[in-house]
Amino acid sequence: MVIEPAYLTKKIAELQHSFGIYCRSGMITYVGGFLTCGSFFTLTAIAVDRYLVVHSGTKYKTIVTNTRVTWVIITLWVLSGTLFSAQLYASRDLYFKLTAAFMVGCFVIASFCYIKCFLTLRKQKREVNTFLKVNSTQQGITNVQRYKKSIYTMLYIFLIFNLCYLPYLCTAGSAGILGESAAIWGAESLSAVIILANSLINPIILFWRMKEIRKAVSSTISIIHYSQGRHCAGKSFSNQQVQIQHLHIKHLNNI
Repeated sequence: MVIEPAYLTKKIAELQHSFGIYCRSGMITYVGGFLTCGSFFTLTAIAVDRYLVVHSGTKYKTIVTNTRVTWVIITLWVLSGTLFSAQLYASRDLYFKLTAAFMVGCFVIASFCYIKCFLTLRKQKREVNTFLKVNSTQQGITNVQRYKKSIYTMLYIFLIFNLCYLPYLCTAGSAGILGESAAIWGAESLSAVIILANSLINPIILFWRMKEIRKAVSSTISIIHYSQGRHCAGKSFSNQQVQIQHLHIKHLNNI
């Protein structure tokens, strides 16, 4: 929500030849690019995690430990910083080739994980439906609904993930093979805006699909509203106390 306006400001300043605004917004955009790169690797790691959740069963806790998760996160962010900063010390063609190669690898891994999860969950849903024909219980019906919702939520996120990152992948691949041109510069700018929009779209999808997140947001808003109400009431009470003290002092002076 901050990086995309900064990126648009940078591009407008570039067109208007406003060097000061271009540099300030460019610094914010550079940090945002690093965070976007890290988010891309993180989304791939989440896809692998969901694959392990669905397919490893009871072995999940022994495979995914806190120590391993910590090292994976550190490795991903170091890799993100190294890859994103490559544009500072390497040629633009090499940078685009590296970016395209890493993006293709992440797309293949994420696609494999999500497709396998989708097929497995759909198979489990059929098995549960078969079981319900023999033993119809409220718990079983709830599980079917939960499976169905998780399948479609996963599918929505996967499709948005592809739609947002594929344009930049095509642009990076074209720039690495054909070299840069005015058309590729324009495509790069447009695809970067689409990538930055993904960070806004994903929370909206999760808020729409997951009841737990809606409850958490509602509770947070209620707590903030209650805290502000108490603060205003306390401030009003303090003002009344000050006025009473002034009246008391004035009364003593008159005596």
